[in-house]
Amino acid sequence: MEARRKPRYRYNAVSRKAILDSIAIHDLEIAERLIEECEIVATIHFHTITFQANFPNFESADRRITLILDHLGKALDLVNFDGDGELTGRFWGHILADDSGDVPRERWEKFLRLKRSVHAAHHLLRRASERENFESKWREDNSLSVLEIEYVKDLAGIYWHTLRRKPGRSKSTIGPFVRFAWAAMNPILGERMPMIDSLNDKWARLKHDATKTSLNDLSVLQFTRLYSRSGM
Repeated sequence: MEARRKPRYRYNAVSRKAILDSIAIHDLEIAERLIEECEIVATIHFHTITFQANFPNFESADRRITLILDHLGKALDLVNFDGDGELTGRFWGHILADDSGDVPRERWEKFLRLKRSVHAAHHLLRRASERENFESKWREDNSLSVLEIEYVKDLAGIYWHTLRRKPGRSKSTIGPFVRFAWAAMNPILGERMPMIDSLNDKWARLKHDATKTSLNDLSVLQFTRLYSRSGM
């Protein structure tokens, strides 16, 4: 199970020190918990960046959608023998039959569920791609600006729930939260990382109150199932 999980992102010693120095934490237990939570958020956004690299524009994503729909459609035609119910029943009856020549009900129901799932995937993807605002929403959701905003909002939640410090904001001065956020984001965004003044200005304009957010335990549990504790 562990081998099938994706590796988590791990900060190196220099990055860890930069994060902790930005807010001067002296409690080692809290410091470790803070780094752990920053690494969880970093992992999520790291894979978002990887996704954006694979689909840098809508056209590349649209081509992939078209290919998936084409393959799923052909798979459905093959499974259903182009709509010939008699051939379909005979063929899959032979495939699913046990040693006695009978088709166990459980085996047949699993096959039907698989067929329905493929059909549903084809239907949902086709309907989604035909939505009027699909292209504009794709471009908006995968823009660098949206990535920065979502990342800093996640870090604001960590800052509040772990340190119990309200993420302050000011257009004129760079406070400890922005220094913390910049240190945490910089290793992930790399060349795409905005200047700290720019990040401060964006945070100052952002209407987001981290003190009114809550932790989603289910999401944390799902993360631990998807990602191993070993780093990358």
